Parts: sequence; structure tokens; C-alpha cells
Amino acid sequence: ARGNGLLAAPFDPNQIKISGQPVPVLDGIMLNALAGVAYFSISATGSLVYAAGGALDKSTPVWVDRDGKAQKLPIAAQTYAHFKLSPDGKQLAILVPGVKDNLWFFDVETGNGTPLTEQGINAYPVWTHDGSRFFFSSMRGSKSGIYGKAKDGSQQHAELLHEFQSPGLIVWLQECFPDSSRLLVVTSSKGSNEAFALSLDSTHKLEPIPSLNNTWFVRFSPDGRWISFTTARTGRSEVYVQPYPTGNQVQISFDGGEEAMWSAKGD
Repeated sequence: ARGNGLLAAPFDPNQIKISGQPVPVLDGIMLNALAGVAYFSISATGSLVYAAGGALDKSTPVWVDRDGKAQKLPIAAQTYAHFKLSPDGKQLAILVPGVKDNLWFFDVETGNGTPLTEQGINAYPVWTHDGSRFFFSSMRGSKSGIYGKAKDGSQQHAELLHEFQSPGLIVWLQECFPDSSRLLVVTSSKGSNEAFALSLDSTHKLEPIPSLNNTWFVRFSPDGRWISFTTARTGRSEVYVQPYPTGNQVQISFDGGEEAMWSAKGD
């Protein structure tokens, strides 16, 4: 499936590859691009059954206040994922999934957007705390790397900070350390996560953080003294907080939880 349509292409089982150009079969198939699911099946006799309806996952970014009131941003509805708001609250870096996933930057007041003009499949944006640079993971070929770029447009191409050698590894940028000296990175492979700190100086040294293995959605408090994170050690995802770098971990969700965020004051 591609877009809202279903395509067919000849397949060579000996070469294990497509042997010709795809051709459209039908339009309006129900699909979820984020989950990578298209709702159809084909019988042994060649009959096709499918669910009509188009994309299920179109959405519009919104502001939500503490009373739960939502206000739409002036940004067109489409499929979005993995967003980060700039420190000054004016720019939204957000993933627009598609045939080739890419990051876009939207002005939250005007809704004007520009794509990240970089090769590869790009995701998981992170800003420095002064908003002068941003970082992202990019899969180019079979390998994933971490790239950084100045937001003012002074760099033509993003700088490669570290390339992971394991093919197919998911590299998930979490957050800048409070002093913007390092990036907190989680890698995922075969159901296991490992956490690292990547130095942003010229060495780009990658150091493991074993205490944060098998966690995700790691976030620092504004003063840098605490972290929140999600882990599934109880059998389902729950949110914990602990002093950073070490201290007692306190579970703060008890009926499932993910993607915790700190208030601007950390209270």
C-alpha cells in the first residue's frame, strides 16, 4: 500500500525481489501509516477483501492547557509523529511519515512549514536548550546515525556525529543533557534497549548508561536534578522518576503510562 492506494508488482521468488514496476489496483484502502498496516487480504484463489476508508491517522497538532482545553495550531491535518517544540516555543520539529520519513519544521503561529533537506529516513528530533542546533537520527542504507545541524541555516548539510554499525538498529534520540554537552540516546534491537550519552564536543564519545537500559521517553527536569522515564518492568509501560544520576526510582503511574513531560518550572 502507498498513500491511500493498493499496488501490485511481479515478484521473483528465486531472486527474492520485485521483478517489475508496481501498478495500481484500487484506491481508498484503509491504512495506518504509523503502524505500517494496510487492511486487506488475498485468498488462495485470488479474491481480494479490504476495508475502505483511507488513512486512519491524520491529525492536527494542538495546544492543550492544564484544564484539558485544546486549541488547534494552524497546521494542515496529515500523519504526524515524534515531535519536539523548540525552547522558545515558536518552532515545531515533527516527523511526517510517508514513503520516505522526513522531519518538518513548522512555525506555530503561521503554520508555515519547511522540510529538512537531508537524505535518508530522518526521525526523533532534539533541540539544544538555547535552540541554536537540532539533532536527529537518520537511517541511510542499512545503518543508522546521529546527525546535528545549526538551525540558522549556516550549515548546508548536517554533521554526522556517530554511526552505529549494527544494521537495522533503531536509534532513538531522547534529550539534550541540561548543559547541552551531551545527547541522551536509546538504541533498540530485538526487544532490548540500551542507553548512551553522546558527547557534543569534537570527540563525539559514546558512553553507555547501564542504569537506563530498557527505558524510553527519558526526560530531564528543567533544573537537571531529576529524570522521568518509561519502562515495562512490571509487564506494562509505567512512568518513573528518580534523582539524576543516581537515586531511588519512584513509580508515578499505576494503571499504565508513557511519554511523561515536565512543566516549565519542574513542579
